[in-house]
Amino acid sequence: MTARSLAWLVGLSALVLALCGSLLAPRASCQDVPEVEPGDAKALLETAARAEEAGRIALAERGYRQVLKAGDGSLAAEAGFRLGMIEVRRKDYEHGYARLREVAARYGHAGARAELARAETEATRRQAKLLADAEEALGAHKLAEARKLYAQAYELAPEKPSGAAFVPRREILPRIARLVDLIDDDYYKRKAQPLERSIQRCGRCSKGGGFQSCGTCKGEGTVLKWVRLGRARVQQRVPCGPCGQIGWVFCSECLGLESTVERDKLTSDESKAVANVVNRVRALKTLRLPLADALSEVEGVLLRSEESAALTFLRSVKSRYTLSAELKAAAKLVPPDRDSLRASSGPWNSAKEGFRTRASFLLGYACDFARYLRPFELLRASQKKVDFAEAPSASFRLPSPPVGPEVLAAFPDDGTAGWIAVRATFQGYSEPADDQHKLLLTLEGEAPHNIRFFAWRPEAKAHLERLEKGPWSSRVAGLAKHYPFGVREKLLQAPRGRKVFVVGRFLRDRLGFPRNGFEVWDLKVGLTPDQEAALRALEELVDVSFPSIELRKLGSFLRVWFGTPLDLDGVDAGVRLSIEAHACPLGLVANEVAKALGCAWRFRDGKVVLARKVPAQAAADREAVLKELSAPDARITVARAGKAPAAAPEEAEALPAEPAALQAALDGALREMRYALARRACGALLAAESAAPASAPERARLEALRERLRLYDALSSSVPRSQLAGAKDIVRLETRNAAGESFAQTVRVLERGADYLVIQPGHGGKARIRSDLVRREEPLTAEGWRAAKKAEMDAQAAGLEGLEPRERAGKLFLLALTAKTAGFPELGTGFLDRAAAEDGFDWVLATYFPRRRPELAALWAKASGRKAAPAAEAPSEAPAEAPAEAPAAGGRTKAEPNADEPLPSGAADLFAYARRHHVEGTRFLSRALPGMEDASRSRRLARDHFQASRGALDRLLEQDPKHADGIRLKRDVTLMIQTCVKDMGLFD
Repeated sequence: MTARSLAWLVGLSALVLALCGSLLAPRASCQDVPEVEPGDAKALLETAARAEEAGRIALAERGYRQVLKAGDGSLAAEAGFRLGMIEVRRKDYEHGYARLREVAARYGHAGARAELARAETEATRRQAKLLADAEEALGAHKLAEARKLYAQAYELAPEKPSGAAFVPRREILPRIARLVDLIDDDYYKRKAQPLERSIQRCGRCSKGGGFQSCGTCKGEGTVLKWVRLGRARVQQRVPCGPCGQIGWVFCSECLGLESTVERDKLTSDESKAVANVVNRVRALKTLRLPLADALSEVEGVLLRSEESAALTFLRSVKSRYTLSAELKAAAKLVPPDRDSLRASSGPWNSAKEGFRTRASFLLGYACDFARYLRPFELLRASQKKVDFAEAPSASFRLPSPPVGPEVLAAFPDDGTAGWIAVRATFQGYSEPADDQHKLLLTLEGEAPHNIRFFAWRPEAKAHLERLEKGPWSSRVAGLAKHYPFGVREKLLQAPRGRKVFVVGRFLRDRLGFPRNGFEVWDLKVGLTPDQEAALRALEELVDVSFPSIELRKLGSFLRVWFGTPLDLDGVDAGVRLSIEAHACPLGLVANEVAKALGCAWRFRDGKVVLARKVPAQAAADREAVLKELSAPDARITVARAGKAPAAAPEEAEALPAEPAALQAALDGALREMRYALARRACGALLAAESAAPASAPERARLEALRERLRLYDALSSSVPRSQLAGAKDIVRLETRNAAGESFAQTVRVLERGADYLVIQPGHGGKARIRSDLVRREEPLTAEGWRAAKKAEMDAQAAGLEGLEPRERAGKLFLLALTAKTAGFPELGTGFLDRAAAEDGFDWVLATYFPRRRPELAALWAKASGRKAAPAAEAPSEAPAEAPAEAPAAGGRTKAEPNADEPLPSGAADLFAYARRHHVEGTRFLSRALPGMEDASRSRRLARDHFQASRGALDRLLEQDPKHADGIRLKRDVTLMIQTCVKDMGLFD
């Protein structure tokens, strides 16, 4: 066995032991863990699965990853599937669905396929088809077609992570960018590369420095010519015309450049452009100028060249300076500075071979200057679409909505003219030795990109001014004057790892490398990663009108439609608010709510937390996010929030004086579940009995009825009547919010727009929601909705026979409250009567009203003549007065039981642990009544606490099977779990 294999097995053994030890949790024991041999991937998979079932997700992930590393096959497929599902449940949809797609494609895993099918929509299926077609087109080298198909798939993907199985935009953008590169490469290969590769050394003038002896004068510079003197004709030496008395002419093959190119590699216009440069350089007029003026002539003709291929050809030629080595040595810089010009003037004026030396030097300089222009070529290749005098700002109003650099890389020709804002993560800068004009920035987007972000260094100013000639002037004039060279200092001080906004120009040159540049004019340091996460969640626009809404119901609304839960830390969930918000970011709405409540708030773990006080860093993060949301370029309408008065008490209704009419009013109020009015009518009847005494049994009946009505009012007064009861235009919407959670909501649709719905939830008010959140819409008639509710209650009532008395009493009680909130009060009173007649009704009081149990049990005893069961039968002590979700150690809220909390060892501590979770479960179950906001979530939390309690009791009874209190508490906890599970999700 190799050392590497041994190390792997040792690591695997350690993980298995860690997994086994970690399963000592409330819902599992060490006896449940199988013996695992090192290297046994199957046993490791089973152990990791058991860890996942016990809620030890981190350890389960480690196990699954180790199984994946162990190799291919069915075990790896199952591990990949389970790991993908954990990521999906964590709302890391991009990685989760990517893993599921890989498992489904590679192994044909049925579970992965089923999960992907469940998360599919018509849009995801269409996107998958486009991506498959794009891959096929790419394989056939149909680059333009493939890019078009990828772009269509990109448009289908939502901007933010979705619970549907889309391939996210961040995965598609690099593919599009790669295709853009391939298309540009193909263009470069057709336009520039053949030209560069065809350049070769001239064979005619290899020793003459690009010159050949003049064939006319044979190198003499003069020729004999017959001239007339009077009537006589004589021979006389005159200057040679073809060579200009130099005795040499430029090589007809290479034009003096000492290199040639195949004629078919240059178009006629490009050939003319090259000839124009050469002719200007070798013109006697140029050669006779002082050096500085001659160089200016050369630079001017190159700057005026409109043909990219001409410049490409010249910068591809190797400058030999065959006849002008001395001049080259003196003029060290290109372009030369004043000292170099002064040092070069002597050799220029005393050139040994005169014009030949000067021409050799200027031709070599022309090629070097063409190479010097390379770093500035983006300026010439791009069209100027901005006014340099109106520099953009990254600190105030941005010139455009910010985009990621990966978007520019994928769509370089789409809307990239003018000033542009880019949002990215700053990772550093560099000052490359091979380009002394620029400071390069390293900016990361959400996906890889090929954009080269740069700022001009102050040393570039003189060079930019030098370029303001000819056609370059229309692109460059004013750049050196108005460019903020001080931006370099901002960049040097920018902290790494922070989001930044940069504004400037996108510059593109398809024939250059790099092809895509971004000229930075200003930079603003943005948010930290934590602040960025908060901003993404809190920038969703809210459009609501709630004249009066309970804080807990507002929290439910935010979670359902925006995937952002609202946690309360020491803040009353029952306080009522009046809220108006129109196209306002969620963060500003939260801030207005906090102001109205006189409390602070923070964003933590994907939740808005309202608290009396928050840590200093959390407050700083909040203020940074609010500043972004309130920026001048943000599209907002500030929300208004204030405390609303509590629901007004029911107006006292006049009662008739006649006993018969009073009895009718009493019966009517009972049918409508208006127990306060019924109690008043009952009191009036008792007063009438006092005035005219009747039978003692009748008076006793009325007195018992009055106590029963007081009890019923206490039990049901917190349950509202739904706004949907009696409405005509009811719609059941299946929605998926931005966090990927799915919900089914029955609402009224008040208005429909092209991309929105205005709805009224069951608790009233109205809200504007995006149509793209709706996955399915089912119109309901008022009669159909009522019939469905009635059928649901009938089905529940029909299954009561055979239930244990406490469970039957609990079911009848829940049916009574469901009847009230759904608009069936005549059924509700009947269900309450049946529940109160059950022997287990005291258990209902202890379960759902633990703090008021003594008071309500006394009313029940008076109304029914029964005696409440002793407290020992239900050992759930009333929970202490505590906030709904007070922070516990480690930042975890008390709402969710901590699956990582180890069980105590001693019997006393185990029982205390079980009682604590029993109390917490009872507290949450008391908030899980029909009509209450977040009833389903409270019921789930109650179940989790009861299960934690049962896990501790299992361990306790293993140690002491005769522990009487433990046996009694376990019996009660088991019933509680059954109650939570059976009633989970039964009511809308």
